[in-house]
Amino acid sequence: DNFLFSLAVYQVYNESISEWINNQKLVIYDITTPSNPVLQSSTDIRDTSGSEFAITIENNLAYIAGQYEVNNNSKTYLKIFDITDTKNPILEGSLDFTEGESPSGGIAKVGDYLFIGSGWSGTLVANVSDSTNPSYEKQVNFQNMKGMKINGTITYVLTYNNLEIYDISTPLAPQMFKSISIKENHNQR
Repeated sequence: DNFLFSLAVYQVYNESISEWINNQKLVIYDITTPSNPVLQSSTDIRDTSGSEFAITIENNLAYIAGQYEVNNNSKTYLKIFDITDTKNPILEGSLDFTEGESPSGGIAKVGDYLFIGSGWSGTLVANVSDSTNPSYEKQVNFQNMKGMKINGTITYVLTYNNLEIYDISTPLAPQMFKSISIKENHNQR
């Protein structure tokens, strides 16, 4: 609880391809003394032209979804780091998705499954029961997910226009309970 986990993008010039690329890093600070944060580590995640990424932490594992480019199309990757030793995070497993766009909608873990918001394409679901060998499960229809909050078997999905409420007692077959328009209710208090 005394650590701050963040993701950072540093631009570096790659001379072999004569262009700037984004170097994505997992950055960990010890914030035991709030007025004096201490850098614990700065770990390379991936060199890519993408700049969107998201992180969630559970049980000493950092789940990081990021963006990479293939033939000018944005795709999503997943990296899982063991952060037991905050000074030396260790890459446990990784997965490049062929589906999806960029992880602009955040990331959330439900049991053995990781939900990664992927823009207009919907939400990618990965099985992370084995952190050394994550696998793609399917894409679910949480389109335009901007954020996700889980409360037991209920999940709240914030999209561009709605707050959608789902039963996720069966994570690979979520059932919508309700959709509330944000446009219509944004002025109500």
